[in-house]
Order: sequence, then C-alpha cells, then structure tokens
Amino acid sequence: MLLLPVSFMKRGMRPRVCANWQLLSDWRRPVCIRIIASKADLLDHICFQAAQRFTEGMQVILEEEKTPIDQIRALIDLHIRIALEDPTSQTVFNDEWRHLPQERLRAFLLLRKEYEQGFVVLLRQAQAAGEIRDLEPKLVLLTLLSGLRWLYAGKGLSASVSRATLQTQMKTLLLQGLVPG
Repeated sequence: MLLLPVSFMKRGMRPRVCANWQLLSDWRRPVCIRIIASKADLLDHICFQAAQRFTEGMQVILEEEKTPIDQIRALIDLHIRIALEDPTSQTVFNDEWRHLPQERLRAFLLLRKEYEQGFVVLLRQAQAAGEIRDLEPKLVLLTLLSGLRWLYAGKGLSASVSRATLQTQMKTLLLQGLVPG
C-alpha cells in the first residue's frame, strides 16, 4: 500500500509520481515534504536529477579510453542501471517531462538535445571505425533509446532475469539483432 501524504495528494500528485514514497526512511520523509513545495517542483527535481545522471554518466564514459562500440555498450549499461535502480524517476523522466513549466521545459529539452547529439557523434565514430552498420545515426539512436525505454516498467522480467543477464542480452539484441550470424 502506498503511503502517500495527503498534502502531496492535495497538490495533485498521482501515486505513480511518488511510488517509492514508502521506501524513504522516516528521517527523509520530512525533508522531502519541506523541499518539494508543489507538483511542479517535484517534477522539475526528478526530471533534472535524471537528466544529470545521464549527462554525467555519458561524460564519464566518453572520457574513458575505449573504442566507440565499447562506449556505446557502456551507455546501454548506464540506461539499464538507471532504469533498474530508480524506476519511478524513469517513469517521470520518460513520460511526465512534457508537463514542466515552459521555461524549465526549454532547459530540459536543451539538455536532452545535447545528450542525443553526443550519442549521435559516438554512433558516427563507431560507423567510421566500421564497428556498426552505416545507418542513419538518429534512427539508430531513437531505436536504441526506444528499446531501453520499457525497462523501468519491466517489473516481472527483473524478478526472473539477473541484472548481468539483462545487460548482456539487451546489448546483444540492440547491437546485433535477432538473426544469428
């Protein structure tokens, strides 16, 4: 049962947005109530915190001396790790960002665009190195991201498949497809 405070519900927050409320320790709940003054503040906090995790994760990966394909594999692992560690934030980050106030929406979309551009540059580098097929990089990016997007909602799968197996099989599926050989 979700222990969502009445004050959050009065502010229009749906249980899905605060699904991990019951997981917060007793000392963190009051802090959250003081920090989060409105639904817009909560949405802003979750969206920009998730964007920061992806952006910083990408920066760390790109600084490593790895081949482009290994960096792509590491980015896939980053998406899987974030989706499994914080599914509630991923729900909001993937689906609710459109409801940010206009000014914050522009800032969020700029971060998203920069992340996608960095990913496209990496895909082009992998293509130039002959590590991946020469397909439209934006199509490849959107296909990869769409293939990873469902993970935060794949609750039944996470119980039957280990994280390592999920990471390995997702990378195989996304980078090599279904057809063997």
